[in-house]
Amino acid sequence: MDSFVFHSPTKILFGKDSIQKIGSEIKNYGVNKVLILFGGGSVKTNGVYERAKKSLSDSGVADIEFWGIQPNPLVSKVREAISIAKDVENGIGGIIAVGGGSVIDSAKAVGIGVKYQGDIWDIFEDVKKKPNKGLP
Repeated sequence: MDSFVFHSPTKILFGKDSIQKIGSEIKNYGVNKVLILFGGGSVKTNGVYERAKKSLSDSGVADIEFWGIQPNPLVSKVREAISIAKDVENGIGGIIAVGGGSVIDSAKAVGIGVKYQGDIWDIFEDVKKKPNKGLP
């Protein structure tokens, strides 16, 4: 498959060596520290983890790692990640997903949940609830 970039408004970089652009992409948003969500250990065995960390480091972006997003993610894990991202001492300015669909979906929920005043599950249960702008 050819490489491509998709933005709507979530930007997804896809294709060979895309992970090496992650640091410069997040810097474009003026973010200096991110919460980076991962699923299982496959990103370590296939080298994606090291390349993502290197790209962030090379771009001067600090990170806090959040592991354990599983297929059909538990809302408790999403709430845990939101709590970490909301903690002012952590200084999180953005959310990054490194993994598959469940990791991406969880990262989107975390990004919204950081700015949302209620419980993140409210948004899923009541389509009339409108989330505020989330973190990039």
